[in-house]
Amino acid sequence: MRVSSLAALLLAAVSARAQDTSKLHFTKSVDKIDPMVEAALNGPSRCGDKPAHHYDGKKGFGLRAGDGGKETDAILKLLGAKWHYNWSNHRDEPSDVSFVPMAYDAKPEWRAQNADKIRAARAEAVLGFNEPDINGGTPEDGARDWASIEAAAGKDARLGSPVEGTGKAAGDPRHSWLVDFMSRDPGRVDFVAVHYYRGPDAAEFEKFLTEVHERFCLPIWVTEYGLGDWTSGLANPSDAAEEKRYGEHINPICTDEQLKLKDAKKPHPVCVDLRKARNRDPEAGGPNQFTIDQAAAFLRASMEFMERTPWIERYSWWSPTNESVPPQTSTNLLWYRDASGQVRLTRLGEVYANGP
Repeated sequence: MRVSSLAALLLAAVSARAQDTSKLHFTKSVDKIDPMVEAALNGPSRCGDKPAHHYDGKKGFGLRAGDGGKETDAILKLLGAKWHYNWSNHRDEPSDVSFVPMAYDAKPEWRAQNADKIRAARAEAVLGFNEPDINGGTPEDGARDWASIEAAAGKDARLGSPVEGTGKAAGDPRHSWLVDFMSRDPGRVDFVAVHYYRGPDAAEFEKFLTEVHERFCLPIWVTEYGLGDWTSGLANPSDAAEEKRYGEHINPICTDEQLKLKDAKKPHPVCVDLRKARNRDPEAGGPNQFTIDQAAAFLRASMEFMERTPWIERYSWWSPTNESVPPQTSTNLLWYRDASGQVRLTRLGEVYANGP
């Protein structure tokens, strides 16, 4: 994210929250970067030195129950995760790794379950809505429904903001949805959650997080991040080299003939059906431009930055599974099941597991 490209919608009146940090108040400025944020990007923080909340380790991992299955606990421990979430308001598979429930959205059919399941989890933190800007929720809807999430979290659990989805790809430097949501004074928000899927420039990632922190003056959880080539239609050819070098069972993309066999429910080789890959663009062209080497270098640098940065409380790299690898994020794979079904780490997974 280039500082010169930021057309800001920014908060002010920070002094209004001096006595009550649970309620934030904003005014919007449209044509230029908020001078306080711009100064902080190039000098001392404007957010003061209030320490962030301390947890037993920052590194976590998002793992759906349907992906991890009975190996959920083993996968989390292989990766060295100190906490995890599954995009759900309850845990499906047993693990003694700290669980953080998520209120995925606040649709009427979910409200009662959010309250019951989140309260039952007795978690130390709760994640707010997941990518409501993509899933059709407006800031007005989110602010109106936030009271139900705050009530479900209770007074003891720290509460994370809704997390935007649009900025992870094209980049919405203004964080328009979240700024609009926060300007409506929705209630208690203890930390800001972010997603990030762009190129392997670690300095750009650091600038992105610094700008988010200076915009909201709240601690940050990076709940999904990785490399993302949103114009690609195929995995990077280096995946084949990785498979040969490490013996990984990364499944190939289904051919048209294999898809016909699959649709007819006839025997066929194991392969990735791109028609079911999330974010699949049928018009997308060439292979993912990023390599696993680039992903590994970016992962090391990003982890080092987040571990030493006090206002970043937690982070979680996003990994697909080798059963369904979206080509746009094919270089992010941390773990896989080999031909015998054994869970193993990829080279990138070893970097994550052995990181700081």
